[in-house]
Amino acid sequence: SVAASVTAPVGGGIVTSSISATSGCLWRATSFTDWIRVENSSGTTSAVLRLQVEPSPNGAVRRTGQVLVNSQLITVFQ
Repeated sequence: SVAASVTAPVGGGIVTSSISATSGCLWRATSFTDWIRVENSSGTTSAVLRLQVEPSPNGAVRRTGQVLVNSQLITVFQ
């Protein structure tokens, strides 16, 4: 299981989210958003998912992106 959402700073950086999985359970993470890069895209046990988020080009405009971990979506708010 994963958190439903995380918040990234306007200036960008690394955002983390815990993944809870039983040992041997394969998980894969894929970004659906061009300004979010998944640093560790798969594993076989619980882990901390690391997302590299680019700075917002316009800090006054909020934006959202999505990352899929197996069948669960994480919404990234910036």
